[in-house]
Amino acid sequence: MSTVFRSRDRATGKDVAVKVMGAEWAARRDMRERFRTEMLVAQKVRHRNVCRILDCGEDGSRLYLVTELIDGLDLKSLLTASGGLPTEHAFEGSIQLARGLQAVHDAGIVHRDVKSPNVIVDRSGRFRLLDFDLAERIEEAGRGDRDEVHGTPAYMSPEQARGEAAGFESDVYSLAVVVFELFTGELPFRGETAAATARKHVEEAPPLQGPRAARLPPPLLPILRKSLDKDPARRYPRARSVVEALRLARSTIGLDDTPPTTEASPEGFSTLLGALNPRDATRRFEPTTQAFALRRSREAMARLVAALTGGPGSG
Repeated sequence: MSTVFRSRDRATGKDVAVKVMGAEWAARRDMRERFRTEMLVAQKVRHRNVCRILDCGEDGSRLYLVTELIDGLDLKSLLTASGGLPTEHAFEGSIQLARGLQAVHDAGIVHRDVKSPNVIVDRSGRFRLLDFDLAERIEEAGRGDRDEVHGTPAYMSPEQARGEAAGFESDVYSLAVVVFELFTGELPFRGETAAATARKHVEEAPPLQGPRAARLPPPLLPILRKSLDKDPARRYPRARSVVEALRLARSTIGLDDTPPTTEASPEGFSTLLGALNPRDATRRFEPTTQAFALRRSREAMARLVAALTGGPGSG
């Protein structure tokens, strides 16, 4: 859909990324109108796990978008090289991505193309969600367009594969595909063609048992099962709920050793507890600290990115 250039911002002296949309897309009146309105909304998203959009505009017949230039490696390449991440690192990456997507959802935006190639792991080990090419505001998402299929077949939700409207729940589904990939190094659904892959999302149950799921921690399984449900109404409603569920799952296997407080858990947290353990009605409380319990995970990711890109610290 676009060509990306490494550029220099004359005002700040910093390097940035400039995306120029392809002529066939920029020539479409509907695309130009959507670009103007949605990029203005997307610029309001400010989060450490989201690539910041700095500017957007038109130059004659060309549409362009200016974003941060992130020094790192795309997650797809990292997973191809590593074959999936160790459990603690996979949890850390999953939670970071869910938090980034939460910021996008809080701005009222449906991303519609969450996938590992649209994630950069920077040299500090931070996961950054990017690429709002297919993003749209939630109030527009309900209209849908059954003549077009938006998204990437390996990551798209069943409703997207059917050409139906995409909502927050669609992003949750795609996020779950990336989480599966983080832990296993594989995609849950893969056909010989794009159409065959999309059909698997619609028709086949996710591979949450057997050899392919062997690397998935047991507390993660109900989260993936709920997030990958074929019915959007049965998934987590937004990424915020996925963040809470992932943090709880991580804590149950001893990776988050932060002691709980006496503050009541957020609204809806009991629902997440029920998803993880439907028979347990015990009231629990969520840790209030915002610091990651596994700082060594980010440091290890930074070393891995450096090694794969030949950057500082790769020796």
